[in-house]
Amino acid sequence: GLCAASTNNGEGIAGACPLCRLRCVRLLADKPVPESADVDAFQFAFDKGAAVVSNSWGFVDPIPVPKALEDAINNVFDNGRGGKGALVVFAMGNDDREIGDDEMEAVRGVLAIGAINNLDAATPFTNRGNCSDLVAPTGTLTTDIAGPDGSDPGDYTSLFGGTSSSCPVAAGIAGLLVSAAPDKTSAELYDILIQSARPAPYAV
Repeated sequence: GLCAASTNNGEGIAGACPLCRLRCVRLLADKPVPESADVDAFQFAFDKGAAVVSNSWGFVDPIPVPKALEDAINNVFDNGRGGKGALVVFAMGNDDREIGDDEMEAVRGVLAIGAINNLDAATPFTNRGNCSDLVAPTGTLTTDIAGPDGSDPGDYTSLFGGTSSSCPVAAGIAGLLVSAAPDKTSAELYDILIQSARPAPYAV
């Protein structure tokens, strides 16, 4: 919803890139998933030619990124989208801590997204660190894929938040950029996003 909900229809909310097409990968489950599932998710994005890979997930405890996962992320960033590379966007996490330079959010090519409020101030929970690239507002309302069977009794929910909601906002903007400049490489798009961002002076 935050990334690509339809707009100009008088219904619900508008996504950041309402004409973007989405492919979803269910990665989280009620029981632990193997590292291979994370790698497979990036292979799926590679195989489908995704232009932007939005990731609102992370490890529970701070750990160095597994080598196989780092390689999978690098492959999508360098070689996805028919060789031009795909943008890989990750939520920074909500633990109010410093992200280490060896963690997943610090992988080369990852666009790491922190969270700000409507006053351009960093939220009290957002993680930070050398790898932090951009900040985006937390989405306060989005579509509820489970509908009435979900946590909220309708087609929308206000229970989704944190950097997990900032990430798809940024990913939607990244999608707009790719659609405007489809021939640019992922590295070029990455630089454009950072260089064209408006400073948020209180997001420290």
